[in-house]
Amino acid sequence: MNAKFDAKYFQEKAALCERLADGLPLNNPGRFQLMDMAEDLQGLAKELEMQVAQQAEFAPAHGSRIVSHGPSEV
Repeated sequence: MNAKFDAKYFQEKAALCERLADGLPLNNPGRFQLMDMAEDLQGLAKELEMQVAQQAEFAPAHGSRIVSHGPSEV
């Protein structure tokens, strides 16, 4: 994914879909499509948050290994 697409972006788009859906009549098919899209976007946001958390968890450990091995080789 492109770096400019973060979890907040998808959460904002989901909220927009929900607001648009709320403005439509209850029996409008577009309302259901917007609500489905909002759910999909929320799912993407959660998935991206999990990926970022995993990367953040891995990055410090990976960085430590590089630093600890570097000086011993010199």
